[in-house]
Amino acid sequence: MQLEYEIKFMDFLKFQLVHQFFSIPIQIFAILFAGIVPLIQQLNNQCPLIVSVLLFLFVYFSMWIFQLIFLIYYLWLKADHILLTKQFLEVSSDGIFSKNKYLKGTYFWNNKMKVVERTGNVLIYVSANIAVLIPKRAFKSREECKELMDFVKKEISESN
Repeated sequence: MQLEYEIKFMDFLKFQLVHQFFSIPIQIFAILFAGIVPLIQQLNNQCPLIVSVLLFLFVYFSMWIFQLIFLIYYLWLKADHILLTKQFLEVSSDGIFSKNKYLKGTYFWNNKMKVVERTGNVLIYVSANIAVLIPKRAFKSREECKELMDFVKKEISESN
C-alpha cells in the first residue's frame, strides 16, 4: 500500500500531546507533583478533604495547560521541517519505506513494533520513542485505514 500525505503542525502537536499524556513516567511525575501539597495538608489536618481534592485537580490540570502552551511555543519555534512536509510511505511485506524531500529509509518488521489509532492519526511505533505518523486524511476511506492497520498488525505478529 502506498500513501502520500503532508504532516501539518496540528498533526504533530496532537501526536506530541497524546504521546506525553500516555507516558507513564510523565503521568507519575504529574500526579506526584500535583498531590504533594494536598497530601501534606491532609496529613496535618489543615483543610477538608474536598479542598485538597480540588487543589490536586487544579494543579494537575494547570500543569497540562502549561505543558500545552510550552509545547506549542517550542514546536512552533523548532518546527521540524523534516517532518512537516509532504511524505511518501510504502507499506509492504518487506517493511515500511518512508521518504520525503529531506530523507528516506526503511523500517523492517520486528515484534517490538505496534500500531495504534489516536486523535485522528494512525501511529506505527517502530520503537518505544519513534513513530511513523499518518494522518487519517491520508486514507481514501475508513476501510483503507483499517486495511493498513490489519496488515501492519499481521506483519508485526509474523516477524521474528
